[in-house]
Amino acid sequence: MIAFTIAKSILSGKGFS
Repeated sequence: MIAFTIAKSILSGKGFS
């Protein structure tokens, strides 16, 4: 799931795991 991976990356980048 590309969308999930992108969202996860964004959230992780914001420090929100």
